[in-house]
Amino acid sequence: MQTPLQGGCLCGKVRFRADQPPIRTFACHCTFCQRVTGTSFYAESLFPIDGVQFNEGELRQYEHTSDGSKKKVFVHFCPSCGTTVGLTFERWPEFRAISRGCYDDPNAVDLSTHIWVRSA
Repeated sequence: MQTPLQGGCLCGKVRFRADQPPIRTFACHCTFCQRVTGTSFYAESLFPIDGVQFNEGELRQYEHTSDGSKKKVFVHFCPSCGTTVGLTFERWPEFRAISRGCYDDPNAVDLSTHIWVRSA
C-alpha cells in the first residue's frame, strides 16, 4: 500500500490526506450503510481519529442514531456535491472511517473483509 493516501469528494472542494495506512479496510453490508451509499454496501477504511488531515473545503455532518447500539453515527459529507467522505462514531470516538471510493486511487487499499453480510 502506498502512503500518503490522498483523496477527496466528487467536486474536489474537500480534500484529505492520511500519512499512515488504515487499521483495516472493509465492506459493510448493514442496512444503514446501504442507505448512506444508496447501494449494496459501504467500503471504508478505519483510521485513528487524528490519522486523517482535511486540507481543503468544508464538511457537513448528518447525525444518525444506530438501531442496534442506540449510539450516534456521524456522516461527514461535502455540502456542494453530497459525497459521503467518511463517518465518525459516538461508540468509537477514537476512530474515523474514510470512504474507499474517495481515494484518488481506491485500489491503493485492499478490502480485508466483509461485515454484516446477512443484510447483503
